Amino acid sequence: IRRHLDAAAASPIPKRRPNAMNRYGLVIDKDSEGGVTYPEIDAFRDFVVDRYMRPFGRTWFNEYAGPDDDKEAYAFTIAYSADKDVKLKEHSDASLVTMNVNLNLPHEDYDGSLIAFVDEEGTKHELVFQPGMALLHRGMHRHSALPLNEGQRHNMVFWLFGENGYVRIAKYDDDERLNLEQRWTVPRAADTSDAEGDYDGNSESGGEEEEEAESNEVEEQSEDIHEDNENENEDEYGYSANTAMSNEADGDDMNEEPSKDDATDNDREEIIETSTV
Repeated sequence: IRRHLDAAAASPIPKRRPNAMNRYGLVIDKDSEGGVTYPEIDAFRDFVVDRYMRPFGRTWFNEYAGPDDDKEAYAFTIAYSADKDVKLKEHSDASLVTMNVNLNLPHEDYDGSLIAFVDEEGTKHELVFQPGMALLHRGMHRHSALPLNEGQRHNMVFWLFGENGYVRIAKYDDDERLNLEQRWTVPRAADTSDAEGDYDGNSESGGEEEEEAESNEVEEQSEDIHEDNENENEDEYGYSANTAMSNEADGDDMNEEPSKDDATDNDREEIIETSTV
């Protein structure tokens, strides 16, 4: 994996910074502009998410994970070094569940760069992030990367969230939580085909009057939704990370030397502050 990622990083293909927090790394996503994508790396990402991250996330954070709350995934790499980014301020992620993997090779020693998690009482717990270790935590669990003193640290980070960037923050009742079989089931993509008619959107049984009435109803619903979205970006159960991220886009970079030209307002990976939620 490191050989693949290092080769991609050194290549002249167009790339972008992984997120608004980190300036050095790669986006591993076929749907993101500037993302690195090819069959081998895409297959690896999907394998890790479907085989390990999602089922373990649903098991350990069962009270927050419904069948559609973790159906979408996003991945990126981060490179810390003395001449690049050396730390990351305390933050929470725009995800239901985050997995952070240390990709350092056995001979790549470094000093510092501990991971600090903050509990509900505000106490920090520091963790030595060893090569090969994977950390799985709720995206809303505040954490930071302490300063790197020497060497380099290479990470690959995976985020899981719902459709259109939705992040669940409310707990499910006991009778609503996923059972064992559901926790280990890969979510199916939504069927976008027209079951009632042909694939050009025309119904075999509907006439012009019915189509016009349906069109007017959809238009009215669209106006209602647009009006609601202008006044409210979240509900009592969760929030849209994409919307919240656009609100945070003009905030401070999580490192000392921001490069605002490299970030876009609606990026999936913008940082979500607790105040937004």
